[in-house]
Amino acid sequence: MDAATPGNRGGMEHPGRIVVVSADVGVGHDTAAAELARRLRDRGFVVDRHNLLDLLPRPVHWAFREAYRGILRWLPWSYDALFGLASRSQLSVSVLRTLLRPVRRRMRRAIPPDTRAVVTTYPFANQLLGPLRRQGRLTVPVITYVTDVVVHPTWLCPGVDVYCAIRPAEVPPAGAADGVDVTFVQPLVSRAFADEAPAAAAGRAERGDAGRRPDRAESGDPARLIAEAASHAGSAGIDERCRRALGDSVGDAVAVVAALLQASAGGR
Repeated sequence: MDAATPGNRGGMEHPGRIVVVSADVGVGHDTAAAELARRLRDRGFVVDRHNLLDLLPRPVHWAFREAYRGILRWLPWSYDALFGLASRSQLSVSVLRTLLRPVRRRMRRAIPPDTRAVVTTYPFANQLLGPLRRQGRLTVPVITYVTDVVVHPTWLCPGVDVYCAIRPAEVPPAGAADGVDVTFVQPLVSRAFADEAPAAAAGRAERGDAGRRPDRAESGDPARLIAEAASHAGSAGIDERCRRALGDSVGDAVAVVAALLQASAGGR
């Protein structure tokens, strides 16, 4: 777990604490979590980062990570088979959720009382946090940043308030899952890679689209959405007004922020 680090606001009181849950499986989940934490700290939030696998007994942590590495190295086809199985049946996801049940209390203890929101970048974390949220044992929003190009069933769990995904991620068809709010946002790319390369800029100029604005659905910073949700959704999390606002924002994260502000202010 990373130590909590407050953002720099010139000595002013920070706007709250956000807990980010990832996993040291591969590098994609942790990389997204690190960039998200940096952006939230820049906005003044205190950010706690947790490795989901650290909550497991040490032998289970080691076995899980090594099994994952072994599958990718020696049996890559089985990785696809596992995801295919989860897509065809909810049973595997239900089994996973049941296996994680003994860890719920430890997860809940890792979330300080002053937390304003919990953000995940790893799908199995949703299967742990979603039930806590749905049962009322976790009263702050649970928001997930999907690191895959598919909002896969392993990401989906009742109790998760909002799923942030990047274009062109595939999303569940209407009616496939209840209460699934998907908002399209920008990728969580580090500052070191965010600046447009000169060659790419030159290519756009040659095509005549140098001044073209990015797609509205890709124009929102996920850290901004999360910060606003944490600051304005209230201690009970994202309520029905905010859910309707998210649904009416047509995927534009900037519009989502404005809608959340308006919906929250309207209920006060």
